[in-house]
Amino acid sequence: YSPEISSPSDSKGDSLRRERIYLVVAAAIAAVLRLPAYFASRHLTFDDGVFASSVMAMRDGGLPFRDIFSSQAPLFLPLAYVGDVLGLRTLNSPRVLAVISGVAITIFVFAALARVTSSHAALYGALLVGTSGCVMWVTGPLAADGPALAFAAVAFWLLLIYLDRPTLTCSLFIGLSIGASLSTKTMNLPLVVVAALVLLTTFVNDARAKRFDPRSLLNPLLSGLTAIAVFVLSSIPFGLADVWSQSFDYRVETSGDRDPLRNLRKIISTLWDRDLVLWLAVLVGVAWAIYQTVTKESPESEPVESETSVSDWAPSPRLLAVLWLMLTLVWLTVGVNPMWRAHVSAVVLPAALVLALYAPPKKWLAVVALASIPLLAIQLSELLRPGPYRGSEHDVVEVLRSLPEGAWAISDEPGLVWKAGLRTTDFFVDPSVLRIQTGRYGLDDVVSAAAQDKVCAVVVRSKDRFGSFPDLGQRLISMGYVVAQTSSTRSGDDQRVYVKADCSPTG
Repeated sequence: YSPEISSPSDSKGDSLRRERIYLVVAAAIAAVLRLPAYFASRHLTFDDGVFASSVMAMRDGGLPFRDIFSSQAPLFLPLAYVGDVLGLRTLNSPRVLAVISGVAITIFVFAALARVTSSHAALYGALLVGTSGCVMWVTGPLAADGPALAFAAVAFWLLLIYLDRPTLTCSLFIGLSIGASLSTKTMNLPLVVVAALVLLTTFVNDARAKRFDPRSLLNPLLSGLTAIAVFVLSSIPFGLADVWSQSFDYRVETSGDRDPLRNLRKIISTLWDRDLVLWLAVLVGVAWAIYQTVTKESPESEPVESETSVSDWAPSPRLLAVLWLMLTLVWLTVGVNPMWRAHVSAVVLPAALVLALYAPPKKWLAVVALASIPLLAIQLSELLRPGPYRGSEHDVVEVLRSLPEGAWAISDEPGLVWKAGLRTTDFFVDPSVLRIQTGRYGLDDVVSAAAQDKVCAVVVRSKDRFGSFPDLGQRLISMGYVVAQTSSTRSGDDQRVYVKADCSPTG
């Protein structure tokens, strides 16, 4: 009898099988956690209702920017439309894009980490981002941040591949993924700096060696031009002028005075409210670093460096992840205004990469995993158990559902109209307060929309939106509307549902 000795190929095969199992587990967890939000019978955020209403308008032929107001970058609503088609155009299918994005982020974070560190650390990073509360809130409810993060995760994975194989094809796909991310939402702009560092590595090494090869600039040039082309090509069908006006001029008009301290407080408070697991991972990572320093113990596995010659320099995966995280924090703190809680999700992806690349041993990771379960159950409760509409929201939806077949409604909370199974007008898919503040709609626009034959109800929910027009009620009543439901909130919102008497939307 001779003992069986495992060969290197056997060991590699076992490692690949383990990676595949871990990948499937991470993707499955990410998908299952998002199913309750996908099937939720109520809208979960204001944006969830806005973007779902936009998709419903596109079903009837409305075009983004030309017909449908959109403050997002040009690729987002077409992606949401494709997701809706994949979901067979049910009431909830506008959220398909969100769920796919959450699973894709998890998969590509794992794929990126598996190239440069252990499979356990890769699983750790994938689960950190896949179960993150900040990420869940933009990949359960529909939001542009979700698909933008997914494209960013793809880009980072490709950048790590490029470090080992700096091919023209890889640079092309890097440009496509970064262009797609920024053409969906600009929150991941710092990734451009990270990509430039990787793509210009050959040129920098040539310069250090006092040699110049024009081909060393071909890859970064191709990548940059490709990213620009993605934006231009995704804008042309809707009109470059309209895209620029709504996606960029509108953002400048609403930016106001920047307040870095306020933004920093929002980042910290949002991470505290939604991502205690991430804070736990940070504490465990710091504890492991201190333990290593005291005991001189080496980690179980170090990230694999790219294959370059001794004389050449290449940025390490750790450097790239840390740089991305630091630049994102600076960008959100100083460059973004106004900043919403959804934007904080941009911090989580690079943070998860950093934590995984500096991951402690498996025993420490097991402790984090066990401690995370109750934290996730608490912090994700609203997404895991969304429940139905209650109180005045339930009453509003019931009133809307009682309208004649084919009726439309307008509301300053468009999710209520969507979940009642109704359409809203193309112009009022997004009735946000910023549009009022920038003069993009006013009382006359609301009244004009209410006068349309198909519109049978007007829902006023916020004193900052439709409720900011004191004469709206009298104008609607003079047009034949009656008050069908009233309520009020502690914050002073005087809420009403106006229904058009004898409304006949089909003529």
